[in-house]
Amino acid sequence: SGDDKTLRLWDAYTGKELRVFEGHTERIVGAALSPDGKRVLSGSDDKSVRLWDAATGKELREMTGHAEAVWSVAFGPEGQALSGGVDHTMRLRDLDTGKNLRVFTGHTAPVRWVAYNGRAKLAATCGWDVTIRLWDLETGKEVRKLTKHTHAIDLVSFSPDGKQLASESNDNTLRVWDVA
Repeated sequence: SGDDKTLRLWDAYTGKELRVFEGHTERIVGAALSPDGKRVLSGSDDKSVRLWDAATGKELREMTGHAEAVWSVAFGPEGQALSGGVDHTMRLRDLDTGKNLRVFTGHTAPVRWVAYNGRAKLAATCGWDVTIRLWDLETGKEVRKLTKHTHAIDLVSFSPDGKQLASESNDNTLRVWDVA
């Protein structure tokens, strides 16, 4: 994803560009490929999340609702997506309808990254408020707040078994958290 308002899909083995996705009106900040490789999500400074067909490059849906730029997107539970933005929120969306199913609030600064843990139906968000928050996607409740970093947090990722979460911060640390 990039400042030129395009999203590009590449073959990781050959380095060949496979597809260009165009439609956003501002830079694209976040992107995610679905686990089955058939769909792509993108988030942009234009405040939208877009769903694309990976094989054709066709835009399938534009989703709005964030008040400011969307910095991170992730595929969530089957048929749903997560997005985090400068408006301090994470949103859970239905990919078939584009409808916002739930808005998660609690951060006091931009949400920089969202991650999904399919094993426990949890999502993690991190942000420039120096917190990581774990969310129960079924109830919408915050289940835990992690606060050991001392500067903005830019990335969170669950381990394959879902029992740990890694975070990367501008305090020059990488932390691994037990979340099971």
